[in-house]
Amino acid sequence: MGFMYIIVASTSLMIPLSR
Repeated sequence: MGFMYIIVASTSLMIPLSR
């Protein structure tokens, strides 16, 4: 199961994008 990895990556990318 690597779906959790996708969520973490998505969140990590959203943090800099929001800034």
